[in-house]
Amino acid sequence: MSTGVIRLSGTFTGTGQSANAVVFGPFNAVLWGTPLSGTGVAGSFSGTVQLERSLDNGTTWVVVATDGTGTQAIYTTSISVAGMEPEQGALYRFDCTGYVSGTINYRLSQVGDIPLALVRHA
Repeated sequence: MSTGVIRLSGTFTGTGQSANAVVFGPFNAVLWGTPLSGTGVAGSFSGTVQLERSLDNGTTWVVVATDGTGTQAIYTTSISVAGMEPEQGALYRFDCTGYVSGTINYRLSQVGDIPLALVRHA
């Protein structure tokens, strides 16, 4: 059985960027407000966080598209999304571009034992 590997995890209490991590293959991205004490229910936050990707080792960052129409991964509420990164060496990070209140928690994880595709060279 595969186990999850957390690539990024932390909080925002102001604007800024998370650390970045190499992501390849399927991944999960989650944002949530700090849970209300004793309830287990995600709390609220007021802010804007986007999921970004770099293909040039962090020189240029672009907001990730969530679908084939180019809808950008920009969020103002708690979310949990699954994605797929097809390119080896891609870097990901969260960017809190607007902050008003609350603690914004973030996490990006992957399945631990991701098989790499075999390429046959002729």
